[in-house]
Amino acid sequence: MKDNKKRSVLFLLFLIIAGLGKTMSQEVNVGEIVFSHIKDSYEWHITQWDNKEIAIPLPVIVHSPERGWFVFPSSELSHGKAYNGFFIASSGAYEGKILERNTAGDEIRPFDLSITKNVLGLMLSTFILLFIVLKLANWYKNKPLEAPSGWKGMIEMLILFIKDGVIKENIGDDYLKYTTYLLTVFFFHLDK
Repeated sequence: MKDNKKRSVLFLLFLIIAGLGKTMSQEVNVGEIVFSHIKDSYEWHITQWDNKEIAIPLPVIVHSPERGWFVFPSSELSHGKAYNGFFIASSGAYEGKILERNTAGDEIRPFDLSITKNVLGLMLSTFILLFIVLKLANWYKNKPLEAPSGWKGMIEMLILFIKDGVIKENIGDDYLKYTTYLLTVFFFHLDK
């Protein structure tokens, strides 16, 4: 048993040292890595494998003032390509946003309703939160006198803490009319 623990610890140390050696030999710009994953884009970048980008293209929905509505996948605009007169600006005030050239030759920004990475993240968060809340509400409806356990008990404890320890403490006796809204805001931010 002790030999297995020693081997596991030695193997873990080897992996850490090997990983440090690799990162020390390369210049790593942490800010660039973090901000490239945080900023909004028209595709959901997953990873890079053998110098090939792996990403999920998201739908682009734009309205050109001169030509009308267009719906197409963002993969049509990847790597500096233009699609049907639309392109992603590489610099300037609209860097990373979709532009088009009008008949006068000016670069203009079309009305953009695209599902971007941030929009998709908000949608996923909303659906997860809605699923959890509806599942919990259904459980309470079917078993009103039973004490919750597991994840249901944890969520009830969290709700009671926020309601009594945060909302009531800060608002006072008139806290009940604000509770539903403030709990919704809290859970929406917690889910992100």
